[in-house]
Amino acid sequence: MTTITWLLSGLVAALAAALVLAVELWRRWRSRGRADERFTQLAHAVPQIVFMADRRGQVSFLSHRWVEVTGIRRREAIGEGWQQALHPEDREPMLERLREMVRKGQEFQHEHRLRTRDGSYRWQLLRAVPLDEGGQPAASWLGTATDIDDLKRAQEQARVQAERLRMASRLTRTGHWRADLATQRLALSEEAATVLDLPPDAEPTLQEIFALLAPDSLPRATSALKACVEEGRPFDVEVALVTQTGRQLWVRTLGEPVRSGDGRVVAIEGAQQDITLRMLMMEEIRRLNASLEERIAERTAQLARQEALFRTLAEQAPLPFWTVDPRGHVTFLSRAWYELAGGAPPQWQGDRWLARVHPDDLPAVRHNWIRSMATGAPYTGTRRIRARDGSYHTMTYRAVPVRDAGGAILFWVGVDTDITDLMANDAALRLANTQLEAFSYSVSHDLQSPLQRVASYARLLQQELAQWPEGRAHHYLDRIQANADTMALLMEGLLALAHVSQVEIIRAAVNLSDMATDILQRLQAEHPQRTVGWLVEPGLSVMGDVRLMRSVLENLIGNAWKFTGGTPDAHIAVGGSAARGEYFVRDNGCGFDMAYAGRLFGTFQRLHAADEFPGTGIGLATVARAITRQGGRVWAQSAPGQGATFHFSLPPG
Repeated sequence: MTTITWLLSGLVAALAAALVLAVELWRRWRSRGRADERFTQLAHAVPQIVFMADRRGQVSFLSHRWVEVTGIRRREAIGEGWQQALHPEDREPMLERLREMVRKGQEFQHEHRLRTRDGSYRWQLLRAVPLDEGGQPAASWLGTATDIDDLKRAQEQARVQAERLRMASRLTRTGHWRADLATQRLALSEEAATVLDLPPDAEPTLQEIFALLAPDSLPRATSALKACVEEGRPFDVEVALVTQTGRQLWVRTLGEPVRSGDGRVVAIEGAQQDITLRMLMMEEIRRLNASLEERIAERTAQLARQEALFRTLAEQAPLPFWTVDPRGHVTFLSRAWYELAGGAPPQWQGDRWLARVHPDDLPAVRHNWIRSMATGAPYTGTRRIRARDGSYHTMTYRAVPVRDAGGAILFWVGVDTDITDLMANDAALRLANTQLEAFSYSVSHDLQSPLQRVASYARLLQQELAQWPEGRAHHYLDRIQANADTMALLMEGLLALAHVSQVEIIRAAVNLSDMATDILQRLQAEHPQRTVGWLVEPGLSVMGDVRLMRSVLENLIGNAWKFTGGTPDAHIAVGGSAARGEYFVRDNGCGFDMAYAGRLFGTFQRLHAADEFPGTGIGLATVARAITRQGGRVWAQSAPGQGATFHFSLPPG
């Protein structure tokens, strides 16, 4: 937060200096009559954007800094032209504030986002002051716009860091406090109050807090507080206390003196953490150590305590835990095992648990155990266990040996993981792929044949009707042929989509620049009547499947070619960044409303009428499927009448 404060103070100083300089320049300009050239030169030298506006708020002057930031020429921004650079979400609030400024004639300050020459938006702080002419208030306005984007980002980062700190405080049960020595009261953070079982807005006195301390902790806490107040000595103490709700806990408290201007300690700031669990664990460790020291020779009892501790933990675990002795006999099965297999301890101990294993899996289970016993490697594999309802659950198992100080195996600790649902999902996926293959075969053979016959009979009927005058029969025949052609295109698209879903991905380096150039040259040769300007950035390369990437580019570039059909000066660009793994296809065609962007990549989804732009609505679905299968994503940006840009990204090779 110190950095943010420094940045904020620096920015405020810079803003004040810029505005003072601008006002001084204006005053000198007024005082010197025709010395506007000097004012203009100085305004251009200011690092902020300097502007002037008339009494209605219409911009009449902009410094060179405007052009450097936005890339918009000054003559295009005079009047209301500057509004084109405002972020769409900020435009109406900004104009409303400007109208209020003009109406009240008061100093104006507002934050907004401004589009820069590279297309990105940066936050600006706009300040304007009214200027008078001949005693008339607000005859004109003089103002500056200062880039505060870095400050906004720093503020957001500080907010995120503060939120993370707050979450960390809750997680670690750490709170902050401040003791005012004059009032003898403590201001507690929410977490600090929670630790002490106090309401969030509580401000207890030091005497009330000390009354909670355990008798053994009171002298230590009193001594630390006295040394801090009288000698300015920081403290770090651990004390036991009992809250007002009767809960016993241990708290670690750190304190630092806060001094006044004359050096006196007037307050203490610090933090506290609930360390009850740690103290209980340490006490438990001390107790166990004492017990182990007393019974160091009793190795059997020691192992029994360790096993009891393991069983206590295992009983609470959601997965089946078990132990096996060096002979291969099960000595313990957790509660989760009996919930799965039925029965009660010690029913399945020894080698009786093998009765719950599927007969086909028994040879592999025994073989894996013999191999692990011989090598000491983890005992792992997959087996089917018969559940209490008679069904079999597929389980993966893993057991590791527990050794003594000499390296000898004392016993094995294992755990089962139920993967029945995962196996079922895998089977369902295989079935879906099989059905997809069957569907593709049906589309390519069973459906195409009758469709071809419909088209053939339609052509024969057209020949028969050729001698008859035009009428409704001819109209109906045209409709039949058009729908047959449309259905053929739809089947062709479905086959392409199915092929994208089934093809085995073979990753290799794909030269997107050469591929895009080849596609554009082919489209130009197929449509010599069109004049389309296009640009492909060189060196575009990606690790992917060459067949899927060709399908992606053919559909995206084909769409760009189609939707620029009505654009007089059509242009298509293909570019991106191999370092970021992001690429794009951009056109200046008819575009679309982003409100319907969610429908773009669905099957048979169209945003334009078929008589305006023909198509099946499968191309973008094919693009999305091809990119997703390669681990990437695809998205679009557009506006009606302003073209469209389709982006896609792929993970690095």
